Amino acid sequence: MENVSAEERDRDSYLRWQKIALEQLGYVINLFFTLSGAVLAFAVKTMMESKAPLPACAHCMFHASLLVLGISIWSSLAANITRAIDFRYTRRASHARWKNKPEEHDACQDKACTFGKWTWWLFYCQTAAFGLGATSLCLSIWIGYSHKI
Repeated sequence: MENVSAEERDRDSYLRWQKIALEQLGYVINLFFTLSGAVLAFAVKTMMESKAPLPACAHCMFHASLLVLGISIWSSLAANITRAIDFRYTRRASHARWKNKPEEHDACQDKACTFGKWTWWLFYCQTAAFGLGATSLCLSIWIGYSHKI
């Protein structure tokens, strides 16, 4: 087996886990996007087929859940876009560092960091909106139809 320094081993380990973390973030963003879309479609289909009206508070909660689920979908789309832009600027920063262009590297790195922060903010917004929207939908259905369940 080849002699590998502890520093090289640690660097390789870090790069491997960094790659896994980036992949997982993409998977989770897309998972919540899919779930939000499915719950929103379920809610709309359920209400279109329902013959009994919801009480006023459940009706308001139901419509609020649609809005919040829409925000979750929008946030996931925006998170994917900012993530792609972050990768583009990270690639450009890496290329500038390779070509020994420190000013270009710093500018691209700053943009990549900004888009990375936006991605994480949108991810948190997406997950919170999904949780709130799904909870509101469940509560509105429970309030409106608990006597039938």
